[in-house]
Amino acid sequence: MVVGAQCFTHKFYRVRATIRKYRLYAKAKAGQLKNFTGVDAPYEAPEKADVHLHTLGLSPEQLAEAVLSALTDRKIVAGEY
Repeated sequence: MVVGAQCFTHKFYRVRATIRKYRLYAKAKAGQLKNFTGVDAPYEAPEKADVHLHTLGLSPEQLAEAVLSALTDRKIVAGEY
């Protein structure tokens, strides 16, 4: 079965640099992982994300609201949530 474009949303999450320094990021910085995006492979932010979430200063509830709002606008979810 092929999933149509109406069932796909492109979400972009921007997080603080300190959050990225967890396990995989630390391994990549140590050279244990190769071609890791943002370390030794280029990172390109999406040009046209359906939802662009800046996490700094927003609560999980506010971020969830933004995602649900985008899904409602695209008629992927209906009604009140």
